[in-house]
Amino acid sequence: MEKREKILLGVMLIGLLIVGPYYLFSGGGKVPSVSELVNKESLDKAIKDVDAIAKKSVLSKVEILRLQKAEEPWAFNPFYDRNKDTEQAQDVVLHLPEGVTVSYTGYVSVNGQMYAIISGMEYQVGNHLEIAGAENFIITKILKDKIIIGKLDNNDKMTGELEIGINDDESF
Repeated sequence: MEKREKILLGVMLIGLLIVGPYYLFSGGGKVPSVSELVNKESLDKAIKDVDAIAKKSVLSKVEILRLQKAEEPWAFNPFYDRNKDTEQAQDVVLHLPEGVTVSYTGYVSVNGQMYAIISGMEYQVGNHLEIAGAENFIITKILKDKIIIGKLDNNDKMTGELEIGINDDESF
């Protein structure tokens, strides 16, 4: 047994010796029930007072509107699972447009930043491809053996990703 384990067991034993007698010899008195602790008459009076106030008060137009809106179906799901939708988007098979060739020939690491050499040009993560016909593709990840490019739609949302290995020509 290591020294720290012995110390931990010693501290636990001391704690049990201190707390144990209080727990064992506390007398175990009877625990009062809720009905013994609550005065029934004052509780009934409070319920009657709240009912009287509720019957007197008139809801404002804003409060009525809020109650009506609360009962309507929601316009969007507040528990929207973005991860589920991104997984579905990544399952889409993505291809480059016809006649476009992208070749990942290597990478350069300068001051901790990765630059991918793609078709003779340097790119960082987040750069758009400057290749005719592939302007809506963006570099999403640069790895030593491959790059991952994503396709953006008209609203700049990612619609899918494509992996291109080193020295693999991807063309259609």
